[in-house]
Amino acid sequence: MPRDLSGRLVAVLRPPRQCPSPRHRVLAAAVTALGGLALALNVSQSAGLWDRVVVVAFLLAAPTAALLRLLPGLGLALALLVGGAGAVAVNALIAQTMLSADIWSPFGGVVAVALAVGLLWLLPGGRSDIDRPDAGDGLRPPCLPG
Repeated sequence: MPRDLSGRLVAVLRPPRQCPSPRHRVLAAAVTALGGLALALNVSQSAGLWDRVVVVAFLLAAPTAALLRLLPGLGLALALLVGGAGAVAVNALIAQTMLSADIWSPFGGVVAVALAVGLLWLLPGGRSDIDRPDAGDGLRPPCLPG
């Protein structure tokens, strides 16, 4: 009997209600940057079809996940759409910058995307106090305790 896991998937993909601690943001940034570096090292050594699929998946999924965390007020479908478009924009901006500076390489492109996504993970995100029913006056900026 198949189980419906769609509710669990939505719960996992939904951004947190409160701001993640700086330690968790730094950990996510480090894991993303190290994963991108490992992928880039793998790309330079082998050029099989499966390796290319994994690299393209990383180049689209990593920025999408980082941007999803910054879009807590949107519904899941709209946040995925905006995050995917943002991922394409991040990749295009990095590629255009590297091509303009004449430093493009597949290794460098993957590393640059990984570092940019790592920086996106460091940005504070989460729900603002205005979204909460006990917001009071609603004038406090998001993610500040108080």
